[in-house]
Amino acid sequence: MIILYNKNETNFINNGIGILRDSYNVYINRKINSIYELTFEYPKNGFLANNLEYFMIIKANGQLFRINSINKTLTSYKITAKHIMYDLNNNFLEDVAPTNQNGEGALNWILERTVYPHRFTGFSDIQKISSARYVEKNVINAILGESNSLVKRWSGEIDADNFTIKLLNRLGSDRGFQLSLRKNITGLNISINIDDLITKFMPKGYDGLLLPEKYVESPLINNYPFQIIRVLDISSAKISDEMTRDQAYQLMRDTCNQQFQDGIDKPKINVKVDFVELSKTKEYEKYKNLETVYLGDTVSIFLPEYNLNANLRVISTSYNVLKNKYEKLELGDALGSLSKQQVNLTQSIENIKEENKNELNNY
Repeated sequence: MIILYNKNETNFINNGIGILRDSYNVYINRKINSIYELTFEYPKNGFLANNLEYFMIIKANGQLFRINSINKTLTSYKITAKHIMYDLNNNFLEDVAPTNQNGEGALNWILERTVYPHRFTGFSDIQKISSARYVEKNVINAILGESNSLVKRWSGEIDADNFTIKLLNRLGSDRGFQLSLRKNITGLNISINIDDLITKFMPKGYDGLLLPEKYVESPLINNYPFQIIRVLDISSAKISDEMTRDQAYQLMRDTCNQQFQDGIDKPKINVKVDFVELSKTKEYEKYKNLETVYLGDTVSIFLPEYNLNANLRVISTSYNVLKNKYEKLELGDALGSLSKQQVNLTQSIENIKEENKNELNNY
């Protein structure tokens, strides 16, 4: 059921202006730490068609979306509406600095210090303590931006339940979901890319600091016809009162090895599938728990015809609202290697500082 509300509505437990009963091709599309939007089509002469305007709110599958795009043809409208959390894209942070906060503390710190008030509250299960500063940024940029955002600094993934914003360690879980051609896949596109593959790092610390051995190699380095070498700048590996030379060296080695553990030395696999959600069929009704998949889940995909047998995460979904089922999934790596590098580097530095603090306390 797709319900239309006025742009300033605050009560969503009723049917608002009315039910958009003539909607078709209604999909909710999501991608981890990226899009969360509703798209649908509506006949030009359909019920309440003349009421469809920018900024109006639509409820679909229990979630609220605000119309941001209307594409009109001679016979129909194509509507795109962003999740209500993107209202925060229009609010502003002048100079806000959550300091020594866990995930929930940092999220609510910025939500409570916007230029104008709003209904959003934050929740997080991330216990990591960190700090950040946001100067003249909109709230969504502070939460999901590319450089110093909450999801980068605190290493999290964003979920939203209407006016509750969630910063989680990870979305989804491993429910034992399996994909295969003979079972539930009806369409397939596999992409394997080696453009970002690296098998050997020359880590460089502050002021050009190099390791005695100069390079750190991947355990898979001999799997390829030649070495793939890149410089990895680790400016925080700095000899100082807080970090000895040996600790700086170890930080550089650990950061490189973490990159290899995160898969920088392996080809990137991306799989887009059209599939039948078996949990919605009678034959698999009793196996519902094993045949349901959600954004962020780890799933196994077995395609011997393509020499592919892997566990991958669901990084984006397309949900058919009217049919109440997922129809398209994208599988791959949710977080890029750069963001993982930043997260692990920050954690390693904090560990070194804590070790030095403990050593000083022993004297």
